[in-house]
Amino acid sequence: MHDWRRGCLLIWLFFSLLGPALGSLYTGVAAGEDLQRFASRPDLMPPKWDITYHDRSKLSPGYWFVAPYRFSDNHLDDVKWTPCEVGPMIFDNDGELVWSGACQFSNRITFDFDMVQYQGKPVLKGNLKHSRFPKSDCGAGYFLNSQYEMEHSVLLAKDIDLLNQHEFNVEADGHRTLITTHRRDHIDAKNLGLDGKVWVRTDGFREIDTETGEMIFDWVTHEHVSLNESSFKTPSQKKIDKISRSGGWDAYHTNSATKNSDGDYLVSVRHTDTLFLVSGKDGRILWRCGGKQSDFKFEKGAKFSRQHHARYLEHNSKRSVISLMDNAVGDLQQDKQPATHDYSRGLILELEHQKGKPFVARMLKQYKRPDGAYGDRRGSLQILPSGNVFMAWTDGGYLSEHTDHDEVVMEARWLKEGRFGTYRGFKHDGWVGRPKTPPDVKAIGYRDATSETTVTAIYVSWNGATEVRRWRFSVGGTILGAIDKTGFETVFTVLNASGTVIVEAFDKNGKSIGNSEDVEIEWTIGEGASSGTTNMDNSLDAVVYRGLSTHRFLFMAMVLLSLVGLGTVFWVGSSWLVRFKRRRRRAGSYTAVPMEESIGVGVG
Repeated sequence: MHDWRRGCLLIWLFFSLLGPALGSLYTGVAAGEDLQRFASRPDLMPPKWDITYHDRSKLSPGYWFVAPYRFSDNHLDDVKWTPCEVGPMIFDNDGELVWSGACQFSNRITFDFDMVQYQGKPVLKGNLKHSRFPKSDCGAGYFLNSQYEMEHSVLLAKDIDLLNQHEFNVEADGHRTLITTHRRDHIDAKNLGLDGKVWVRTDGFREIDTETGEMIFDWVTHEHVSLNESSFKTPSQKKIDKISRSGGWDAYHTNSATKNSDGDYLVSVRHTDTLFLVSGKDGRILWRCGGKQSDFKFEKGAKFSRQHHARYLEHNSKRSVISLMDNAVGDLQQDKQPATHDYSRGLILELEHQKGKPFVARMLKQYKRPDGAYGDRRGSLQILPSGNVFMAWTDGGYLSEHTDHDEVVMEARWLKEGRFGTYRGFKHDGWVGRPKTPPDVKAIGYRDATSETTVTAIYVSWNGATEVRRWRFSVGGTILGAIDKTGFETVFTVLNASGTVIVEAFDKNGKSIGNSEDVEIEWTIGEGASSGTTNMDNSLDAVVYRGLSTHRFLFMAMVLLSLVGLGTVFWVGSSWLVRFKRRRRRAGSYTAVPMEESIGVGVG
């Protein structure tokens, strides 16, 4: 056999065997080893946290508001993945789940999930990435009340192609909202040294009336910012068509917008490394901070790049103090711009911008990423009421809390790095959730076939209920006991129970705040008294893993079919190549044309 054909055979064997190998590696992940499991809510599978407390006494009180997602698009949302892993979630300082909205939003990706004030009361808000369902909206913002019911929703992409998920900034007690927009335009590229036009992602921002969704102000980046201000890699002449097919050159990448007391807008445009102050009257650029045409002189440590989440902390006509996430580096896969700092950091800047005097940018404080690495995409910085700073580095759900003087008091990551990210992350004290749905209960009983003894484990949870401090358990109308709530799900074990189970919730004052429906005990019969605990554990595993079966099957089928298919293609291709080479010997040689390499369009 020819060497090249032997090589093709080896490649075919490699791909054919790779499928089962990858499947076995995936089993542990699909089984949920890095995900929390609940018998009372087997459909909910939030990620587990790996938390390091450097000084717990200095932690601020409050909950974490994050929204795990796998991809930046709603891939396979028509399959309705089971279990519910993607979407808005609230966790406490121990990493215990407080509320998951993953099932409520059908695993649809949520960005910029946070607690805000809306018409004088605290609500949860977020923007939903466009769905691939037929006739779905192109992106919507939502507000949930304390019962986790839809208080209000607003379409965010009425007259544009798709939602730009980067910003959903609710201001003025919820009366107005700032969003980023997504467009594509065919723009003359002569100032880039190219002939003709190039398709460009010409995003921008918009202020809308939160109630009606009507536009108040609209700003399109390319109408005010030249393409040559971009520092994202410029397409070559021969790649203009390819980059157009991929969605357009991501020259600007607007990712945050906020409004100051003068009515002007502070806008972050990542791929220009610039913060723009935009006039609220006519859209003129009043000044640039950073980038190729900066109006500011940067003092030591103040320079930033590929930034996110710019916000005002103070502002007047002469001086502003702003916070931002200084990523300091672009997307490591698609953006080769040199780093501007040794690590990513949170940054507090003082901007002197008095008319008639030099503009100066000065670093007031920085908050170093604790692991000293780069967060090349996304991120947020939040000043807490205590003065602490809450940082979301986003990849792997990486969060950290710092004192005002940059002492790291807590770090948290999801247990499996690479499964999920979160666009931003926030922390708030004072959220009170009072769901109208009753507590969820699962009762699993074990009956020994050789004796009269039974053991029943009663699992109870109440998704989103923040006031529960104690649970009381009744079986067959008899109160059996009460225990303190522990984590998202609490378990109570009882001997020789019979009848239906009811669990009642009590707050810190001992007041009853809700009870479950009547729940029948699900019995398992085993052999030998010593096997009771093992059998109960097996029953629990069966309950929890049932929700994972569809997800695992779909993934495994996809992997196996794809890889075996690739192996088959190589085998068939090798046979065809044998015949082709024989014909070529008779007909003469040919010339091969190499394919162009692909062009990244930018994310983050």
